[in-house]
Order: sequence, then structure tokens, then C-alpha cells
Amino acid sequence: MFRLNFLPMSGPADLGAAVGLLVLALILGGAIGLEREARQRPAGVRTSALICFGSALFTIASEFLARAHGGDPQRIAAQIIPGIGFLGAGAILRDRGGVVGLTSAATIFVVASLGMVVGGGMVWYGIIGAGIVLLGLRGLAWVERRLRIKSVAANFLAFGSDPAGMVDEIAALAEQGRHTLNYARAAPAGDQFLVEFGVQVGMGEEAAILRALRARPLFRSVCTTGWASGGPQISSKDWGPPR
Repeated sequence: MFRLNFLPMSGPADLGAAVGLLVLALILGGAIGLEREARQRPAGVRTSALICFGSALFTIASEFLARAHGGDPQRIAAQIIPGIGFLGAGAILRDRGGVVGLTSAATIFVVASLGMVVGGGMVWYGIIGAGIVLLGLRGLAWVERRLRIKSVAANFLAFGSDPAGMVDEIAALAEQGRHTLNYARAAPAGDQFLVEFGVQVGMGEEAAILRALRARPLFRSVCTTGWASGGPQISSKDWGPPR
């Protein structure tokens, strides 16, 4: 455990220890952000790394200013929690019949807490905590997929020449699989039509819907859509072969 003198930071030992804590916070936040980035979720590598780094820096500064100038060393650090609340709220979105971003918001909150722990000098607590978070994000996601206990809002794009017939078949498929059809709308695309629709499904069931629709003659091609800061993006690897 690193311990800083803070009265004031007068030597290279104190400065080196503080830099070490900040670098560690950056690495731990980046590691958690990498897991989020790999799953194409908000709060990726840079965001998580900066949140963890900033929380550690505020914690160190709070202690230093209180010792150097007097006051409560917890005053600045205590404001990290409501500040992080604004970032977490910004990660939560209501999207076409479902709420997305709750896990990313919770991750932001946890990353900030890790930064505070590291900034407070509890290095091993921060390292072990980050390991548990990564294990939980990966392990619980695998359990949810295996047991199909989580419902997700899956969005799709379908391409064909008969939009009304395509929507009817989509609705029938959703009813057959006991899924909820959140929305469906069609738009012209040249001499064909593009149908965008969303279905509430269990985790991992998107592939079954793709296979079922691609086997039907009305659908020339079908794909899932991913989400990024700029809006919906087509996952080209998911397009079926055009007919």
C-alpha cells in the first residue's frame, strides 16, 4: 500500500508514489473499458480510463489540499459520487420499447469507485476489485446467455420488394416464438424496400430469427444492427447472401 506524506509533497518519493497511483488507476479503468469496448458498449477504453484516473486524482488532491491548507480531506472526494451520477444517467437510454445502457452506467459508477480506492492508496483493493468486476462482467454475461434469462431489444434490417408481406411474416414469426414485436417500419430503397424492426428476445436468440427470415422467399437479405454514438450501424458480417 502506497502512503503519501502530503505535507506538502516535497520530495521525489511522494511524487513518484502519486504518479504510480494515477498510472495504476488509468490501467485498471482502461482494462474494464476494454471489456466494454469489445462488447460494443458505451464507456469504452478511453472513457473508463479517464473516469478512473480523474477519481484517483480528485482523491489525492482532496487529501493534499486538506493537509496543506486545512479542512476536511473528504470534501472534494465526496463530490465525485454525484458527479459520476450525471455521467451514468447520460449512458442510460430508452430505445424503441426497451431501456439500454444500465450495465454501462453501473460500470461507470464502479470504475469511479476503483479510482477513489486507488487514489486513497489502497492499491491491492483496487487491483482485486477490478479483477472481480471483469470476472463478473464476463462470467455473468456467459451465464445469462446460457440460461437465456435476460430479455434484450434486438434490432434488425430486412431488404425485399414486398414490405407489407415482410412485416406480416415478421409479426407471425414473433408471435410463433412468443417474442414481443416492438416496432416495424418500411422505407423505399431504390426499387426495393428496407424494413427496420425490433423484437424483444432472450439473449442469443437473434441468430435464430436471422436464420428463420433468411429462409423465407420474401426476404432478399436480413441483418442485425449495432449501436454507436452516431446512431444505428449495419453489421455487414450479419447480412445474409442476397437472392
